[in-house]
Amino acid sequence: MLFRSVTSSSVVHFGLPEGLSDEDVLALAAQPGGGVWIGTASGNVDFLDHNRVVSYGAADGLSGKAVTSLLVRRDGSLVVGSLGGVFARNGAGFAPFATGGSGAAITALLEDSSERLWLGSADSGFGRASEGQIQWLTTKDGLPDNHVTHLVEDDDGDLWCGFPQGIYEL
Repeated sequence: MLFRSVTSSSVVHFGLPEGLSDEDVLALAAQPGGGVWIGTASGNVDFLDHNRVVSYGAADGLSGKAVTSLLVRRDGSLVVGSLGGVFARNGAGFAPFATGGSGAAITALLEDSSERLWLGSADSGFGRASEGQIQWLTTKDGLPDNHVTHLVEDDDGDLWCGFPQGIYEL
């Protein structure tokens, strides 16, 4: 379910009757200039703007698997992380973001201060997208686990990853 606070004493609900494709919301991202992107367990991405919802799904190029993370990059473009890979919005639909990311169960997305895209996955480790490719670091490269739960960059430009075993600075 999705709720929006209108005033300090009022909350508005958005669900199936209001046009969402699924009430099991797993990810949110604000679009600069207005609107909210919504990732759902059913694999859809909805865009809510001024109480109007537009839904995108497998027919629009997404994997059809749960959307677990959304990122609006500094240039305004949308990146979608799902249990079926990573996708970028391209006009009216979506396309795989880069080779090496197709099929990876994406759990986290981050654009760092140098505008590089980093990915966390449920099973493939920690990745960096560069020139249309994703290079992955895994337990073979020293990660404590191939399941990355969160990604964040601190004020010093250092990257931090959340794992089931705790957080690590990379």
